[in-house]
Amino acid sequence: MKRLTKFNNSYAQIDEEFKFKKGFSLPIYRISSYHTLVQYIGYAKYLNRNIGNVYLRGQHKMYDSLIPSIFRNISNSGGFSNRNQHIGQFVAQCAQKMKFIADLDNIVREPVLQHYGIGTRWIDLVDNVWVALWFGIHEWHTQIYTREYKNVVPRKGGPNEYMYLLLVCSDGVNEDNHIPGLYKGKDTYTVDLRKAAPSILLRPHAQHALLMRSRHLETVEDSDLADRIVGIAKISVDDCVEWIGTNGLTSARCLFPPANFDHGYGVLLEQTPHESNFVRDYGSIYTITY
Repeated sequence: MKRLTKFNNSYAQIDEEFKFKKGFSLPIYRISSYHTLVQYIGYAKYLNRNIGNVYLRGQHKMYDSLIPSIFRNISNSGGFSNRNQHIGQFVAQCAQKMKFIADLDNIVREPVLQHYGIGTRWIDLVDNVWVALWFGIHEWHTQIYTREYKNVVPRKGGPNEYMYLLLVCSDGVNEDNHIPGLYKGKDTYTVDLRKAAPSILLRPHAQHALLMRSRHLETVEDSDLADRIVGIAKISVDDCVEWIGTNGLTSARCLFPPANFDHGYGVLLEQTPHESNFVRDYGSIYTITY
C-alpha cells in the first residue's frame, strides 16, 4: 500500500504525526476546503489503484489501532477465542429464527447484524464522503437496561471541535463468483451490503455500507486493520456541517430509517435473540430515536 506522507496543498496542513500500535506513523492533514478533501481522497485512490480500493471511515477521535468492537479491551487469547465463538453462535441463532437472515450468504449475516447494533469482527467503512463525514459529526447517547438504547445527536461545533477521516485500503478487489458483494483479497474480506443484502434491510443501503475484516483471526493483533490506513484527514465539525448539511439524505432519519420503512429492522427488533449478559460486549438490536 502507498500511504499519503506528502500532500502539497495550501488548504491542507500537517497537524501532527500520529503513531500506531503496529509501529508506523502517518501525518494527519488538517483540511479546510471540500475541494481539497476530495482531491486528498482521490490522490489516495489513485496511488493505490493497482493495489486495492480505498474506502472511508469517519471518527470523533484518533486511536492507535483499528480493531473490531468485540475484540477491544481483551487481555488474553482465551477472551479472544470466547468472543469469536460466541458471535458465531449468535449469528447462527439469528439465522434459525429469521428466514431473511438465513437466506443471506453465511459470511454476509454478521455484517448485516453489525449495521443493526451488534458488535462483530468487522469494521464499518463507506465509499461516500458525506456519509463518512456525517458519522464523524454525530454522537450517541446510550442507556443500558437489559437492552441497549441509543439516540443520535449532532456534536456541538466550535473552534476546537474536529472529526477524523480515515482512508482505508482494502485488497479485496476480486468479487466472489458465488457471493455477489463479497470481495476477497490476500489479507482481507470486504462486503458491500448494497449488493449482498436486499433492501428490505434498508439501513445498510441508506448508509452506503461496506465492511472489512481480516482473513486471519488467530489473535487480537490479526484483527487490527490499522496497517490498512493510508491517509488521515482532520476536519472542523463546523466545516463538515456547512459542507453536507443536516436534512434530507444527510439526516439521521434517512441514515437510520424507522421500522415502518425498514421492514428488516422491524423483524430484527421483534425476533432477535436476547441475552442480558450479551449487551456489554456485543451491543444489541437497539432502538434509534432522534
